[in-house]
Amino acid sequence: MKKSLSFIIILISLISCGNPIANYDNKKDNKLEIITEGIRLVNYGLKSSHVDVNDNNKLTDLWKEITSNKEVYSSSSLTPTSISGRFDVNGNYYEDIWEAGRKPRSVFKKCYVYKFENKAYLSAVYWDNKTGIGMRIRYRLIIINDKGEEHAWYGGGEDINILPDKNTDWVKYDFLFGYLKVNI
Repeated sequence: MKKSLSFIIILISLISCGNPIANYDNKKDNKLEIITEGIRLVNYGLKSSHVDVNDNNKLTDLWKEITSNKEVYSSSSLTPTSISGRFDVNGNYYEDIWEAGRKPRSVFKKCYVYKFENKAYLSAVYWDNKTGIGMRIRYRLIIINDKGEEHAWYGGGEDINILPDKNTDWVKYDFLFGYLKVNI
């Protein structure tokens, strides 16, 4: 009886371990689709506004509304010990470990509207002054969803004088860039 029970347990373990683990399909949720025309309900953090998606001044104002002088946290706990960076009044991003916090790590360039997670989201393009070793692509696209999660993509090349456009192929990072307090 004991041998039969052991055999059954081993058999169940082999069968269950042999089956692939159900992985979250992040490709469907991470797909971006640019929205280039019309007045749309645009989401940014917990807020939303009806905006002409080509009115870059309005989009920029909305972006600064949710980022201006805000801290970025490395953890969703949003504790003071998890502060990893901050935005200034112009939407530029600073980290204390980059140039001792005196210069922006990433410089705000322009806003777009992208469909992400089945919603139209305000997004911002940044020029990254610091990249990983061997990484030549310097532009980042950032979306802050209604959970305060800072989703990020890279794309657009390495020339500061050529901004990414509607044809840019953005590649999502497989981690979140950070968290913002969106309920204030």
